[in-house]
Amino acid sequence: MFLRRYILDKGIIAYEVRKRFMSAWLYRIGHTLIDSGPPAVAKKLVPFILQDGEVDDIFISHHHEDHSGGVRTLQKALGVQVHVSQYAVPLTRSGFRAYPYQRFIWGKFEPFEEDSVLDVPALGYLPWSTADGDFIVLHAPGHSHDMTVLYDPARRAIFSADLYLSSKQRLMRRDEVFEVTLESLKRVLRLDIDMLLCGHRPVFHEGKARLEQKLIHMQKLKSALNQENPDSQSLKKLIGPEDWVFKLASFGNVSRDNLIASAKGDLKARPDIIEKVGLDWALCRFES
Repeated sequence: MFLRRYILDKGIIAYEVRKRFMSAWLYRIGHTLIDSGPPAVAKKLVPFILQDGEVDDIFISHHHEDHSGGVRTLQKALGVQVHVSQYAVPLTRSGFRAYPYQRFIWGKFEPFEEDSVLDVPALGYLPWSTADGDFIVLHAPGHSHDMTVLYDPARRAIFSADLYLSSKQRLMRRDEVFEVTLESLKRVLRLDIDMLLCGHRPVFHEGKARLEQKLIHMQKLKSALNQENPDSQSLKKLIGPEDWVFKLASFGNVSRDNLIASAKGDLKARPDIIEKVGLDWALCRFES
């Protein structure tokens, strides 16, 4: 495991946490932290963060353990105010099921109590301010029903959580909703974006072009799958072969097959998420 610190443009600081073969990134502007990092490294992260001064506020993008898993430790160590959307609250307060590979990489998630609930309209946005600036919180589901992204208009920066990840989508979790991810990309692309501060693969300049590339790639995949008999070679060219390492290690939770199934509308919501938020919300059917 290692930690790295980066001084970016316009007063933004980034912290990269690498655990085994994966990285997670969290960011700060002044005394405001965006996401908490995973639970497995939270204690070591505290003194690392304090190099840049005290933290007053943490914005949490969504419930996944690599984004919110460090909250409990940071609350105890730093006395911070935690802000999370109403969509994540049923899971961040009570916890959620994790696969063995998730606990192996990121550690065990500890439920936490937030200090404020950000009441973001479904598929809409909410202005949110701290002492460090005026932001806009956008509901951007698809990767998860509760995912929100944070836009900083003054810096033309989007803290995109897991909306981006890569210009070419090759894998998906079993419960991701392809069509809703497409719509979230379209809404976010209406913004004036330079810095794309992804939770795993940031793009420090011209980030809007990368988001556009992802949108185009997903649209091409959807078009190919809509054909009566999709050509296997065309699909392989678009998204590559199955990544058997990821598929086997994740017990099938992350795979190429899941991407294709979700693009076809064959969705598989997790039973534990359904129990806590309802089937329509788990499947991102917000119109219901």
